[in-house]
Amino acid sequence: MRPDDARWLVLDSETTGLDPTEHRLVELAAVHMRRGAVTDARAMLLDPQRPIPAEASAVHGISDAMVAGRSTLADVATQVCGHVGRVDVLVGYNVPFDLAFLDAHCPGFAQARAGLPILDPLVIVRTDAVGRFWKGAGRHRLGNVADRLGLAAPGSLHRARRDATLAGAVLWRLLGHLPADLAEASEWTARIRAQQEADFQEWLARQPAKEFA
Repeated sequence: MRPDDARWLVLDSETTGLDPTEHRLVELAAVHMRRGAVTDARAMLLDPQRPIPAEASAVHGISDAMVAGRSTLADVATQVCGHVGRVDVLVGYNVPFDLAFLDAHCPGFAQARAGLPILDPLVIVRTDAVGRFWKGAGRHRLGNVADRLGLAAPGSLHRARRDATLAGAVLWRLLGHLPADLAEASEWTARIRAQQEADFQEWLARQPAKEFA
């Protein structure tokens, strides 16, 4: 199967923080795409059952009042897993972040997605052929990448449905950088991500140590 003919599920989430062992989802979006077009888009606010830190709310704009009384992720696990069962590939911008939270806190999700290919447009963006050598702080952030590619999506920055829709549009624009077979494209994504992480760790190790003042 070719990536451009596959049924995509683009995921994006907003959270109370960055660590899935300590933090929880406050919003989840599931956007279905086929041949570059959105065929279904769902988003839900979720009760994390803990206060949302001010620094997290400052990023995504979701407050405790907005999620009070909402379903928890466990409450909607069956519906989330149902979305996974309808597709050929999972997509997301820096998708390991979202998958880590879902695997940890959405019952049955890890089993439902087992064996599904995964594509991440951020991996493509960071390659030499695309954006590795772009200049400027935040050059690989989703909104900045979308602007550079001339893409736009309605909605608020850092809200899950908008970001998932943008991630799918970015991947569609950059598909020519992937192998033409879906399984090979997923394997390429995993291999290149691992190399990028290794290169980053090597760069970190070369940085001079900073002394305390």
